Amino acid sequence: MKKILFLLVCVYLFSFKISFSECIPILPDDLRLLEIVHNLERRLNIHSMKCNFLNNSFYPGKPPTDEEYQVINRTFIYRDKNFVLHSYMIFDDSNKKFNDTPRTLLEVLAYNYHKERLPLAYRMLESGVESIYYFNGVCSKRDRWVFKDGSVKIEGNVESNFEEWCVISDYGGDARINMGYVGVFLHLTPLYKNRLHILEFLKMEGPFYIEERDGYTVIWHDIKFGEYGDEFYKDSDLPLELWFNQDGDLVKIVEVFYLSRLYGLEKVKSLIGEKATCSFPYFKKSEYIFSEFRNFDNGIRIPMHVVGRMIKNIYDKNDPKYKELEDINNPEDRWIIINALIPRKEEVSKESEIVLQEDSIVINQPIADEEFIAPPVTEEEPVITQGKGKTNWLNRYKLYVFIFGCVLFTFIAMFITKRYWGWGT
Repeated sequence: MKKILFLLVCVYLFSFKISFSECIPILPDDLRLLEIVHNLERRLNIHSMKCNFLNNSFYPGKPPTDEEYQVINRTFIYRDKNFVLHSYMIFDDSNKKFNDTPRTLLEVLAYNYHKERLPLAYRMLESGVESIYYFNGVCSKRDRWVFKDGSVKIEGNVESNFEEWCVISDYGGDARINMGYVGVFLHLTPLYKNRLHILEFLKMEGPFYIEERDGYTVIWHDIKFGEYGDEFYKDSDLPLELWFNQDGDLVKIVEVFYLSRLYGLEKVKSLIGEKATCSFPYFKKSEYIFSEFRNFDNGIRIPMHVVGRMIKNIYDKNDPKYKELEDINNPEDRWIIINALIPRKEEVSKESEIVLQEDSIVINQPIADEEFIAPPVTEEEPVITQGKGKTNWLNRYKLYVFIFGCVLFTFIAMFITKRYWGWGT
């Protein structure tokens, strides 16, 4: 009996070693995977949601940009893949380069130079709301600007599909990431088409790998975007690594290309030798960290805080092997060798965060179609002096006129005092 048990254990360990070394994916009906999908179906059963959130972005290693406005809040409304995003902003002096109370002549000149270079609208605006509407495949834009004289200007209502206008717009974060949406450039804008829900992602065709790592259950799955991608991405891979903690929370998503899983372990070994494993070489593009999970009715549980990081891979182009790669014609082979043999470092090129305001969240309540359709534009032109946004030349150059007048007065005073009173002789 002991011999039989020993033989079974040896067979199991041998098969496990063979499976791992050959990098064999699991089947879509693996019980561990089905359990995770079932848990997500319960926690992310969201058909509609309203919430307020804040979105911040910065580029590590670079100074913050000098904006003339401040976004104080954003409102996001969602229902069955339709959505609205309102961004509320104020135009104040807190973010300007130069103080409004310059003390020296140099500060006065610098302040006025900077101020005159700003668009006239920025100098006259007090607040504004930028709104993006997406309904049944069509998006439109509507902006409302309030000027310091109390007048209002409404503009927009430019309708377009994703491939034309929406895909190139960049408006303050996509709160759908908190609801379980995955894709590329998640932290940039909800207007980007390359999005799908994680439950759809996990049910699409493609290889699955699952393992326990550092106390987390880690699932790696790769798909072709297909109908979820635009012209550029529809034939592209979306390989995502999903990290679940012991409570079943999805705490991290990593967009990472494991090249042995994409091209086959044997092919990679033929190029780089025994260094090749199921998880090496790899290429990481982005990662998203989820935290501060909250429970809502009917078992729904979502994160309040998401941090997204874009990863930049910097290769040592001075390495002798790098120059040898010019002779490799196959782009796949070149990519495998670069990521396996060329020294590199990963840097965060952009970091963004989305913070939901918990007390503003309303889930799975009815939302009318009208919420997702931009109201008609009614023009209310602001009162601007000098007709078409032109300022009076005297106001524009009054500082320089004042300085010239002071200098001229000084010379005249010097001439008079010397000519008639004999001062300076």
